[in-house]
Amino acid sequence: MQMKSMRLKKLSRLLVILCLSAFLAALSGTPTVMAQVSPRKKSTTPPIPAKPSAPAPFAPPRPVEPFRCERYVLYRGQQIPCDSIVRQDAERLRPIIEDVPAAVLELNKYQKNRRDIRKAAYFGTAGIVLATAAFFISQQYHDSASELQQQGDTSGAQAQSSKSDIFKALTWGGLALTGGTIVFGISLLRTNELHLGNAVREFNDARPETPIELQFTTEIRF
Repeated sequence: MQMKSMRLKKLSRLLVILCLSAFLAALSGTPTVMAQVSPRKKSTTPPIPAKPSAPAPFAPPRPVEPFRCERYVLYRGQQIPCDSIVRQDAERLRPIIEDVPAAVLELNKYQKNRRDIRKAAYFGTAGIVLATAAFFISQQYHDSASELQQQGDTSGAQAQSSKSDIFKALTWGGLALTGGTIVFGISLLRTNELHLGNAVREFNDARPETPIELQFTTEIRF
């Protein structure tokens, strides 16, 4: 009996060992499952383009003056523009000569004559417009008088002819106005430069220690 009990104990121990070894073998043979991170798919949607920036605006080209004459004043070693940016009026000379009344008076005469020259140009343009319009109207009355004369309407032809003569006189009047303003403008333009020279001379006589000098630059550009 004692022998059987010992065998049973050995068998039970052997079974326990076999069960444990089988359990351990089962654990060791089980594949370990590891979580795999699937690679991130690249987006096939094209990116939204950025808003295009507007190109820099082109600077407008400066107008080229083919015939250009600039006047300067040489004063205390500095070359100063004589005229304003609007027209040739020698206005930038005024702050220099304002302490000499005689020089300022000559400058005022110079600028007044420049304004008179511009007015003469307006009158000359009006004379050209008047002469052109009167000429065409006179021709219409002349043609109408010729037609009435051919039709035998003598009184009507004379009336139209009289109107034609009136507009012919206006044509010659417009041409005379234009011619007169041209002669006046040219003569005044030639003599007006003397007032500018007199203004400089009066200032130099009153301020001999700081004289001024007019300088001219003429350019022809293509």
